[in-house]
Amino acid sequence: MRRKIVLPLIILLLLVASLPARADLLFTRQDNNYANTALGIVQGAEAPVSPLISNMGGNAGQGLYPFRNADGNFRIAVTLYTGNGTDVIPIYNPGEQSQWAQPSAWSKPLREATTTLHNTRAIAELGGRLYATAYDIPIVSRITTADDVYKQDKKYEYFHNDSKYDGHGEALCAYDGNIYAIFTGSNDPWDTASGSYRLNNLIKLDAELNELERVEMKGKNLDGFTPGAYSQIDGKLYVATLGGVQKFGDDWNPESCVEMADLSTMEVSSLITAEEVNAMDPTFKHMFDAIVLAGDKVYIQAAKWTSGEDYTPGYSIRLYETTLKKLQNGDIGTLLRDFKGKYGYRLGLVYDEGTKYLWIGVGYSLWRYDGTHWKEFGSNDLGGNISAYTAVNPTGSVTPAEPDTPSDGGGGCNGGIGIAALLAILSCFIKKRRT
Repeated sequence: MRRKIVLPLIILLLLVASLPARADLLFTRQDNNYANTALGIVQGAEAPVSPLISNMGGNAGQGLYPFRNADGNFRIAVTLYTGNGTDVIPIYNPGEQSQWAQPSAWSKPLREATTTLHNTRAIAELGGRLYATAYDIPIVSRITTADDVYKQDKKYEYFHNDSKYDGHGEALCAYDGNIYAIFTGSNDPWDTASGSYRLNNLIKLDAELNELERVEMKGKNLDGFTPGAYSQIDGKLYVATLGGVQKFGDDWNPESCVEMADLSTMEVSSLITAEEVNAMDPTFKHMFDAIVLAGDKVYIQAAKWTSGEDYTPGYSIRLYETTLKKLQNGDIGTLLRDFKGKYGYRLGLVYDEGTKYLWIGVGYSLWRYDGTHWKEFGSNDLGGNISAYTAVNPTGSVTPAEPDTPSDGGGGCNGGIGIAALLAILSCFIKKRRT
């Protein structure tokens, strides 16, 4: 009788392990004065729920970062940039995912992280710690997470020409036991409006934040606040760069490009430039701002601020669909849509692996694309103007600290139950049945 139970249980566990991961979209939104920041959520095809938290602060900017701490517990960090002093970074344990649309799940943060970050641009996890980089003061901060104690215990300071203020942290990712950061900067740090941005620097750091290698990239400037400004697949990092300052009207950056960095070799190559696209399509006077990989497809966003004057209304935000093979041959693919409008500033792309939705930031709105249909969530739907947003999958595993340490999810942060973990569960169950 006891042996008959084992096989059905094995089948059940295998079915559970093969189920697709469920992901939700968290977002923040603000009013027309970039104030009254609130948290919201979209679960599956449901309508947005907002606010989950009201008047959060961080009116100068926010970030949403899901992660697993050193104890394997799922958490969400919200970075709130005030413009003065260090960022406020509350850490939330929202509990069961089925309850995330309830404000009670977000009623109180577990902790606030203690760091020296000013204007956080990115957070990555490695070996049970968090690593973060910031725009205003160019550092990489290492943050403890064990026992839900979030405290900076080490930092790396970026210097260019012996000046730690001549740079901005914009991107961060983990791979093969190391941390990779991208810093932007200007030849004249007090005159960025002149277009004097220099080539971006890709910095390789070990887990102790020792600089191992530094290379110049092909692109100039990127906006790490834009969701999808860069995307990683295995050891390849794809980056959308602005080519310099964000210009207006028919004044654009021909050097704007999509580039790829091989993190194993630190080799960087330009895949397509705005000038090359313009040669094929003279109406393209846009700057690349986001790239995401979605299965065998690649989506690229490029924007043009259509007014001839700074900070006055008007935009053309284009979305292209291609493949990695085409992109590596300089083919940007098919123009899916050219969003045009008068008001709003938001850009960005997020691909949700769970629902297979592509989310597009456009002006004040958030658009959803399922491969066939388009759905706009405007300010009325969101309860305000879209600001930060990210897809959240709580089944991920911690990225290993050492290159020879296997991860349950196959090396990423969105894995499900790994084979090793499944076998361990089965082994434990069989032993119990035998006794």
